[in-house]
Amino acid sequence: MKPLVADLVDGAAILRQADPADYDRGRALVDMGAVLIESVTPARVSATVEDGQRQRVELRATQRGLEWWCSCPPGRGGAFCLHVVATAFATWRRGSASP
Repeated sequence: MKPLVADLVDGAAILRQADPADYDRGRALVDMGAVLIESVTPARVSATVEDGQRQRVELRATQRGLEWWCSCPPGRGGAFCLHVVATAFATWRRGSASP
């Protein structure tokens, strides 16, 4: 069975990956409506996060687990940055709202 992004993102999983400050800031971005989910497939989510600058984010479900990329400098270095946190939260909320 192929992994799904929706199965890999939840509050606990996000908290395990994120720096506490990025966790709080990422959640705040979602609450402010700063995340635009642009494309969703079972294995991939693409989004734009606006926090004064527009950042592109991608989440991917792989056999190794969740992989991510963000266009911000920390994200390009592989960090689970606040933009990745925001996208993961928006994806989780979107999934939990589905029937």
